Amino acid sequence: MVSHTMLAITSLTVFLCLFLCTHQLRLTSNPLQRGSSRPMELNCQGESRDATDVGVFWFRQKKGATYPESILFLSITKKPIYRDPSDSNRFKASMSGSSFTLVIERFNEKDQGTYYCLINKNSVLTFSPGLQLLYPEATPPALITSR
Repeated sequence: MVSHTMLAITSLTVFLCLFLCTHQLRLTSNPLQRGSSRPMELNCQGESRDATDVGVFWFRQKKGATYPESILFLSITKKPIYRDPSDSNRFKASMSGSSFTLVIERFNEKDQGTYYCLINKNSVLTFSPGLQLLYPEATPPALITSR
């Protein structure tokens, strides 16, 4: 079982990988729309080679935050371990082959940020590039003046 210490160490590793690691993963999502009730789905695609020991860490660097924080870890047993147990109501993770999915049930303002996945395959860590999920800034209506 992964402890909170392991999640903290992995968080530090992710922060360092932002600057040092090569990116061999592709991270994609469905379009982000303000006010949509549709779940937000992120897909992390790795290499197609089989692995005997696979796990995925999901991280988010919230808008305006200094460093990423862990969301959850999903091991080959497919039982997620959440940094915050209350997140289990909103975040769902799954894996199929070399594809890893994170679903955010009700994406809202506080979920905005840059998302990352980190795959642990046979004790080799592979870090994804960041994927920004930010709502477009609202533009105020144009001021109309009469002549």
